[in-house]
Amino acid sequence: MLSFGLFGDHVLLLEIVDHEGNFKEITKATDPELFYAILGGSPGNLGVLTHFTIEVHRDSDYQGSRGLKALYWYDPTTLKRLLDSLVDMSDDENFPRNYDLCISVLSSSFKLLDLWPELDGKMREEHLEIYGKDGIPLWPRTIVVYAQWVPFDKNDVCDMAWFDRFRKDSISINGVQQKPMSELTGGRTYLTKSSTLGKDGWASWVTQSIDAIIKPEANRYWLSAQLQCVGGKHSKFVTNADNGTSYSWRDSTLVCTLDCFHEFAAKVRAEGWEKVNDLAGIGPNCKFSKQDRRVLWGSYGSFDLGESWSSYYEDWAKYERLQKARKAADPDGIYTPNPFCVKLST
Repeated sequence: MLSFGLFGDHVLLLEIVDHEGNFKEITKATDPELFYAILGGSPGNLGVLTHFTIEVHRDSDYQGSRGLKALYWYDPTTLKRLLDSLVDMSDDENFPRNYDLCISVLSSSFKLLDLWPELDGKMREEHLEIYGKDGIPLWPRTIVVYAQWVPFDKNDVCDMAWFDRFRKDSISINGVQQKPMSELTGGRTYLTKSSTLGKDGWASWVTQSIDAIIKPEANRYWLSAQLQCVGGKHSKFVTNADNGTSYSWRDSTLVCTLDCFHEFAAKVRAEGWEKVNDLAGIGPNCKFSKQDRRVLWGSYGSFDLGESWSSYYEDWAKYERLQKARKAADPDGIYTPNPFCVKLST
C-alpha cells in the first residue's frame, strides 16, 4: 500500500448496467460523482459492474525490485519483534514508500501450501514431523511475513539490512530475491492514524491479545490476523487521497485485521475476545486508535450503514455527497440488497 496505494486508485474506466438496464461507461471525466461513489463509497448498490479498465504498470519501470517471503513457527517473542519493526515504519512519517511490510498470524491447520506451494519440498526435507501418515501436512501455528522493496528512481538504493531483520530465525526458502514487480504484488479490520504506537505499547498489547486466542492447541478457534503499514508523507495510500475516489481514512498509518473464526460451541468466548479488542484498542485512551475507523470490506458491528456511517466515512458532508450520487444512480432503490448501503437522500 505504501508503494502503489489501493487497487481502486488505478481504475480508469467502469462499465456498468444502470437501474434502467442501460450499459454505461463511467470515467472520472464523464461522470465524476458516480465514479467517486463506486470507488470506495457505497458497497454494491450503484449499478451492476460488468467490466473495468485499469492503469498498466510495467516491470521494466521498476527493475531491481526485491522481495522476501518468510515463515516462522509462532512464538510471541518473535511476533513482538516483528511488530516492533512494523511500528517503527508506522510511527515514522518520513519512511520511504519503496518499502512494504505485511505480517500475518495463522492458527494451526491452516492450509499454508495453498498460499505457498513451493514450501512443500523444504518442509519434507527439514520438518517431516509435521506430515501425517497420509502425507498431508498438519501445520502448527505460524507467522508469515511479506517484505518488498521497489525502486522509483534510478538513484534509489535498497537497504538490505532492512530485509535482514526479517530473515532472522525464519524458515525462508530463497532469501531476498530480485523479481519483477508483477510477481511481488500477487474480518474485523481496524485503522489508525496514530504515530505513537511505539510509545503507547501497542505491539506488546496486540501480541498478548493474539497469544490469548492462538496459544491453546485444538481450542476450536481459528485466528486470522494481518497487520500492514499504510501511512507516512510518501505513502501512495495517503497521497492518492484526492484522485477522484471516495476511499475513507487516507490519513491512516496502519491497518490491522483481527478475526477469530470458531465452532458454534465456542462462539461466546470468541465474541468476548473481539469485544475486549474493541474496548481496549479503540477509543480516546486506547492502544491502537483514538477514533473508530472501519472499512466497508472489513465491516463489523451494526450493519445498518445509516446508523454507523461515522465509522466508515470522515464526515457527514462526504456521506451526504454519496447519498446524492446514489439517488441519481438508483432513484427507486433497486440495488438495495440489505441495510449495509448508503441510504437514498430524501
